[in-house]
Amino acid sequence: MRRLWSTLTTLTLAAAAAALVVVPPPPAVAAPVHAETNTFFTSRYGLFVHYVPGLTVDSSGVVVNDVNQLADSFDAAGFANDVASFGVEYVMFTAWHKAMIPLYPSAKMAQWRGPGKSSNRDVLGDMIDAVRAKGIPVLFYTHPNDGHDMSNDDMIATGWGDGGGGAFGGTPNPATFDKARWNNFVNDIYAEMLDRYATRISGLYFDAARPNVTDYRRLERTVRSHGGNLVTMQNYYGNVVTTQLGDKENPAFVPAEGDTWPAYATQVVSEVVGGGWWAKQKSGNPAVRLPAEAVFRYTVLQAGTNTVGGGVKWAAGPYAGGGWETGVAPMLRQVNAYLAPVTRSVKNTFPSESWPTADQATIDSLSWGVATRSPDATHTYVHVLKPPTGATLNLPAPADGRRFANAALLVDGRPVALTQDAAGVHLTLPAGAAWSSVDTVLDLTTATLATGRAVSATSSVEDGTWGLARAVDGRTGPQGWSSESSLFTNHAESVTVDLGAPAGVSEVVLSPRTDGVNTGYGFPVDLTVQTSTDRVTWTTRVSRAGLPRPGAEGTALTFTQATARYVRVTGTSLRANPNDGGRYRMQFAEIGVAAAPVSGSRTLVNQSHRRLLQDTGESYLGLPGVTAVAGTPATSPNSAQNWTVQDAGGGYLRLVNATGRVLTGTGDPYQGRTDVNRVAEGPATGADDQLWQLRDAGGGWYTLVNKRYDRQLHLTADQYLDRVDVNQVALVPTSWNTAEQRWSIR
Repeated sequence: MRRLWSTLTTLTLAAAAAALVVVPPPPAVAAPVHAETNTFFTSRYGLFVHYVPGLTVDSSGVVVNDVNQLADSFDAAGFANDVASFGVEYVMFTAWHKAMIPLYPSAKMAQWRGPGKSSNRDVLGDMIDAVRAKGIPVLFYTHPNDGHDMSNDDMIATGWGDGGGGAFGGTPNPATFDKARWNNFVNDIYAEMLDRYATRISGLYFDAARPNVTDYRRLERTVRSHGGNLVTMQNYYGNVVTTQLGDKENPAFVPAEGDTWPAYATQVVSEVVGGGWWAKQKSGNPAVRLPAEAVFRYTVLQAGTNTVGGGVKWAAGPYAGGGWETGVAPMLRQVNAYLAPVTRSVKNTFPSESWPTADQATIDSLSWGVATRSPDATHTYVHVLKPPTGATLNLPAPADGRRFANAALLVDGRPVALTQDAAGVHLTLPAGAAWSSVDTVLDLTTATLATGRAVSATSSVEDGTWGLARAVDGRTGPQGWSSESSLFTNHAESVTVDLGAPAGVSEVVLSPRTDGVNTGYGFPVDLTVQTSTDRVTWTTRVSRAGLPRPGAEGTALTFTQATARYVRVTGTSLRANPNDGGRYRMQFAEIGVAAAPVSGSRTLVNQSHRRLLQDTGESYLGLPGVTAVAGTPATSPNSAQNWTVQDAGGGYLRLVNATGRVLTGTGDPYQGRTDVNRVAEGPATGADDQLWQLRDAGGGWYTLVNKRYDRQLHLTADQYLDRVDVNQVALVPTSWNTAEQRWSIR
């Protein structure tokens, strides 16, 4: 029996599932344990760096073949300073490439191939320390199939085989290839590398898809057992392996035609900006392929299109000894100069569901531009890449039905006139403002059930900066409402919003103050959210304890849908602000209250493997009208990955596939196990085996528990039929608490 293995993955793709009917965690627990530990899935702008013996040149253009010469000349501090000046969100750096020579002292390489097959200096460790000190995460590029560059003795020693060089196009000589030995070697090397670095990196990249060479299922198990929550991606070239993400490597953008470069919804993009993937041109030779303005505009386009994270990685490599090919560093610094004033509309964002961008869209194909949103969905950023002729931009009606409270120019905060009607959203620049030829960003704040409603509190500061009305004015910063009593003792404060009439509610979003060093102060340590229909009888919907001081993003508190007119937030333990003389206040820039749409087409993404739940269309046990389900890659989008979420009443949901079949738990044992059941799809019956309870797992992730069997939906590591890239799905006990049971519904 294959093992239903687990990982400790805690990656967060902050999806829109928070608006659905969910069951809250027990009220006495602390903050959700599944906190964000990997920001790659909200990153949009990265740097892809090759630094490789036998490929990288020094500034005079001479290739450095000796690994120790290359390693000793690496300037980690200078590299980190440069990377920080480029403004990227992450760096992907080569662990090994040509001939598989790692840039760290590898005992396993010496064991398999003899001495001299890795660097004496720990270049990777030095690089990680320097780059992470700048607050920038690191991923590793690796190549599990690069035996063809080795010496013939090394090919034989590792199982690649005698005579398996370039004559076979980068693959082994089939007559001498020992696949079992080669995969033993590969997994030894990956395990050693991960044991050294896994806790200090965010992910791995696998070059080239050669399933006849590499056992990807085995490699995945090695990565998960030694690397836990690492992101994995691979340059698909049309193939699919077991990685979470695909990479559209080198779309070969034509420099002069930036507005024709296509963006990719389900793949990260890697594109060269210098002389090549690594430093190839000597200093003084022109090397920059792409202009800064086009690079920036494409980064924005990809941010508004890419649904899986990572955005675009611009590729360039440093010289041996430090520095970059002529023009590369100034160009990337200019990209950062474009980005800096509007950074929160690109970095740490998702594509907006209000105005989604089609896969492989180009700027030329757009009517006005793209839209992104903040992870908490309180802000939508309209990037005007193709300005209108007048001062007013007319957008179609938001596809997700979202309504907006106000708008402003992101660069300076000047108000933008906003009207919204059945025809769409209309935005007019303030007097004296003009559209930028590069990118004008309009910041739209989301209207909620609380926007503009009456607010009361146990105490309140009322001045030009703070006030009760500011808690619901649709602006999530920098200030809003503040308490004012018992300032020098920890105490309780509460604030109540009157929605004006009873409404279905399922979420409260609390936005912290965001004014410089005070950001996040005033956000309570312990809090409760209560609702009432008459302001007399209150029901506690959420209780949180030990909340950390937040950054600029709002905190979404989700609960089972309830009818309420009044929503009360009580801080039962407050946070002293050292910048305010140690005073204890409760402060929110904005309080949002969301209704609970219980229908609409969604996709279900698993946290551990990043597979989407899909109807396979293949018969389940030969039963008429019943089909199997599986987890499939986002890089293979199709309608069978789409589900309509229906409110079934009583706190349960029904998940109906685009095929019309309903997700169904079964009593059939999975692989002979009595504690694990199989899952299928079938015609709607209304029975309990087709009802699911959505439970909050924290951080935007949820578990789906079947009503009849009281077991939760789980994506296994087991291969579905002969598809190495597709995973089986099962029902497992609710006591299991790993990433395989957590789903994002978006």
